[in-house]
Amino acid sequence: MSKEKIDEITRFNLLDVITLVYELQLNAVCAQEFTTKLYALAQQWVDRSCIREIHVKQLIGLSTMVKNLPLQYKGMLAHAYDNISLTNPTNIPAFFLVLVRFTSPGLPGLLSTIDQSIETLAKEVCPEARNFFGDLFTTIHAGGGSLNQDDTLKSLAVKDGKDASPDDHITVLNHVLVEDKNSVVFDQLVGQLLKVAQVTFQPSSSASGDGLAGGPDNVFYRKALSTEILRALTPVNGVRAYLMHGVWRTEWDHENSHADPRFLEAAKKLAPYVIEGPVEPFYRDVWHVS
Repeated sequence: MSKEKIDEITRFNLLDVITLVYELQLNAVCAQEFTTKLYALAQQWVDRSCIREIHVKQLIGLSTMVKNLPLQYKGMLAHAYDNISLTNPTNIPAFFLVLVRFTSPGLPGLLSTIDQSIETLAKEVCPEARNFFGDLFTTIHAGGGSLNQDDTLKSLAVKDGKDASPDDHITVLNHVLVEDKNSVVFDQLVGQLLKVAQVTFQPSSSASGDGLAGGPDNVFYRKALSTEILRALTPVNGVRAYLMHGVWRTEWDHENSHADPRFLEAAKKLAPYVIEGPVEPFYRDVWHVS
């Protein structure tokens, strides 16, 4: 990541939530060493009061419903990469998401250190590491269905005694690109979509108040545990990246949500502004520190 991009963080209000986002590909034989060594570094970084939490997640699959495919294709790729390295790790790729979330921006020195350390570590443990992506994002909408930028983020490790542990929850990270000249209107529309995603569920009359568990043979789904829209701090060649970030109890809850007419109605308003995407990988937590 360029020094100019890292320095850009100093322009933002100290109340903004800033997230350093990385996606990278390693050989599966290197995966354990990478995540273990990165954990040791993260333990040092998170002691700094400006860092809220650090997450490392591994790709397990891809959403099919984000492409508005017929229901019979639902979940076909949801676990396409899950446990693939256990069969024959040689020459098998493993994909990781790293989120470094700051409570206080304006620290380009620390940002630069973290940025260089992650890239150096990836190359050190896996010389063929590639597709390395790193960028800075600010949260423009988050949680609770509210559209205010100052909303408090919900924990990404929400505990639910009736369900699987937080480590088994599904993280989705929908990627889209938008022309920067359209970012103001897109910011508004994507906030409306987040509000729909945060509050809707099926069946809407469920006694639990947040829907019933989704499955391959039904269209039920429970509310998202958290929702968030992240926007790249700076555009590249007139194009700005957005990430629609959410945590769901299961992949079926997520996939069924995308078949809900209320969600589809809100999502179609964004389509004219998206010039690339959506691409929506599913991740599962490897570890997080806070």
